[in-house]
Amino acid sequence: MGDVTGVGPEETGLAIAATANCGCGALTLEAAGPPESAYLCGCATCRKSSGGPFAWRARYSKTAVKIHGTPSSWRRYGDAGRWVDHAFCATCGTTLFQLAEVLPDHIVISAGSFDRSDALDPAKLFRGDSLPRWCVLDLDPQVSEA
Repeated sequence: MGDVTGVGPEETGLAIAATANCGCGALTLEAAGPPESAYLCGCATCRKSSGGPFAWRARYSKTAVKIHGTPSSWRRYGDAGRWVDHAFCATCGTTLFQLAEVLPDHIVISAGSFDRSDALDPAKLFRGDSLPRWCVLDLDPQVSEA
């Protein structure tokens, strides 16, 4: 799995703004400040990992996130040949975050895993062409290179 080490929020003097955790609580993330972006992705891999018609993600700088617990992971390669590591709890299976080759300084957190996710309005929809026909969203579809 890609590097998840780095300076966490408390080392930078930033207050913890949000906490995300898996279903059983064995894996927790603390994030300082708001995410750099929040988005939805309807690609086949994101649909499978979320169990729904799309995945809801929040992107943070790695320096703004502290990980508690030891995640398991699996790696996939996109059409462009770049890797994405999907990190999950080995006990309950919750996918909690992703690391991507194209975003070496960032961590992408599953937005639904935050204790309070109501402020994480998605601004983009990637791979909207892959959504089921019954899933209609009020977002402009974007194309992803990952």
